Amino acid sequence: MDETHSHLYPHIISPPYLIPTATTSTHTLSDLDIFVILASDGLWNTASVSNEWVVDTVSQGLRAGQNDVAQFLLDQVREISRPGDDVSIAVLVFRDLKHFE
Repeated sequence: MDETHSHLYPHIISPPYLIPTATTSTHTLSDLDIFVILASDGLWNTASVSNEWVVDTVSQGLRAGQNDVAQFLLDQVREISRPGDDVSIAVLVFRDLKHFE
């Protein structure tokens, strides 16, 4: 890291800054799968955010007819806590939630 910018990243002591080994898993889709949420650690490491809360919030956004449910989720996260990191979210919707009510 260039010494000129080292004051901007005091928590970074030495390389590697990123770990190149991805954690992956597979899941065969079933008729009960409605959506999948892909998000960076900035979402999952936010205080007061749990897997269940995220799923419930996305479901609420879909039921309300939100056009951009990922943005809806991010807005809800910002209302309850302040993410400490960059947050990237993508929600892939497979089925209309109305079929499951």
